[in-house]
Amino acid sequence: MSRQRPAGILAECCVAPRIPIKSVAIRQLSIQGVPSRLWLNRFLLHRILDMRTAFKEWAVVVDALERGEQILIFRKGGIHEGKGGFKPEHSQFLFFPTRFHQQRESVLPEAQERFDRISPLFHDQQLSIHSWAEVADAIQIRDLQMAKRLGNQHIWREEVIGQRFEWGREQSIHCLLLRVHKLPRGVVIPMLPEYGGCKSWIELAEPIETEGSSAVIPDGEFSRRLDEIRSILKN
Repeated sequence: MSRQRPAGILAECCVAPRIPIKSVAIRQLSIQGVPSRLWLNRFLLHRILDMRTAFKEWAVVVDALERGEQILIFRKGGIHEGKGGFKPEHSQFLFFPTRFHQQRESVLPEAQERFDRISPLFHDQQLSIHSWAEVADAIQIRDLQMAKRLGNQHIWREEVIGQRFEWGREQSIHCLLLRVHKLPRGVVIPMLPEYGGCKSWIELAEPIETEGSSAVIPDGEFSRRLDEIRSILKN
């Protein structure tokens, strides 16, 4: 009998070694800390002006990221991502908000209210993209209790984190710490068949220009929150 995949999230930490990302720039940022070298940060943010790589994430989570309520995401891996599961292989990406799975029941009550507000805005034939992110750090968590210690840093219910952590052959979860940016204006794209499926990464048919974007959280506040999460994962 096949195991049923639990509805909705991610998780991993002991803490395992940070996951290598293709971009050398991001490895530098992971070591030095993004805001501690603001000149480097700002330089990197404008290196990719036209993006096609997008990350599929629940609409209510993307909303929380865009509002600055959280700076992390968890990911275990989609069904269509093969035996290796999810890989944090992109250092910058657009957010592709989805309504897949049982989102409302899997988040905290205050986030459920936000879900009820944004859900009617979605259409089957098109999608609006409003933001993108830069990976400040990528960590694999191999201790469930460590993942639970991040409970005040996101909107998911604790039991959902536990389900994602335990699903599959390896008990762990990926945690990405993100600097989120709002596009100067939302971009409406058609929903294409190739965007479907339970997978994290997709390539858009047309690139989206990111020039003129603004960070959701100011430099100093982002630095403080980044240090807070890293401290939790070290202790």
